[in-house]
Amino acid sequence: MKAKDGAFFVTDWLRNRNTLEYIGIWEQLTNPGFNYGEFAIIKTKKLSLKMINWHTSTPPKAPFYASIFNYYLSDDLEGYEAYDTETLALVQQIPGYLGYESMKHEGRGTFISYWQSKEAIAEWAKNPIHQHAKQLGQGKWYRYYHSMIAEVNSFHSHAF
Repeated sequence: MKAKDGAFFVTDWLRNRNTLEYIGIWEQLTNPGFNYGEFAIIKTKKLSLKMINWHTSTPPKAPFYASIFNYYLSDDLEGYEAYDTETLALVQQIPGYLGYESMKHEGRGTFISYWQSKEAIAEWAKNPIHQHAKQLGQGKWYRYYHSMIAEVNSFHSHAF
């Protein structure tokens, strides 16, 4: 069977009720601290499969901008979580901020923030806490990173 697209394949797999049952059985067999009560609550809820955390209830209309940050984490992550939480709260106060999506797996990550304009991105770049976080990232949190700004000329989404 050929996957439609990697992201859609994972989404289809996660939304399948049998997958959730399998994960529950696996956890019961392999995790001595498995919380049966919490899992029962999770099973009754409809799972949200939204990938982008938009700042407003409706996605923006293109064109808009994406600031894409790809990285490999180092072994020294002291203070990383705190700055991550703080900067995520701060960025939402910048006029022109639209939302974000983030993925991490085994030390590699991607963080994409979405913006109404290049000027809004530049405003965020001047934020002193963001600048300090960048210095800490370059000095200790990241083994490697690259970033880029891209214009999004078309955007479509659909929940399956």
